[in-house]
Amino acid sequence: MEKLGIQHLLKQGWKVLSFWGQDINKKITILLNKIFFLEMTRDDFMNFFRNDEKLNELSVADRIEVFSTILLGSSDFKKKLLDEIFSDYCVTHLEVIEVSNG
Repeated sequence: MEKLGIQHLLKQGWKVLSFWGQDINKKITILLNKIFFLEMTRDDFMNFFRNDEKLNELSVADRIEVFSTILLGSSDFKKKLLDEIFSDYCVTHLEVIEVSNG
């Protein structure tokens, strides 16, 4: 007889219970949430961001995703900010031109 793992049982619609009668799926979800930073505090994030060793674990795609989604909205995009970013990254082939709306 073949051994049946938890994943196989779950795929078959079985409800796996722990000794305390609580759904083990809920416990696993809570643990995964903690592992994957769904409960990360601001301090946790900033400590990660300021840790070069941890930051270097991010792929180029990860970095682009964070960079492109971190700002709240259009009011965050200012010429000064973009000029500073271009300067920090030695981007000399692009220029920001500010257009007034009125």
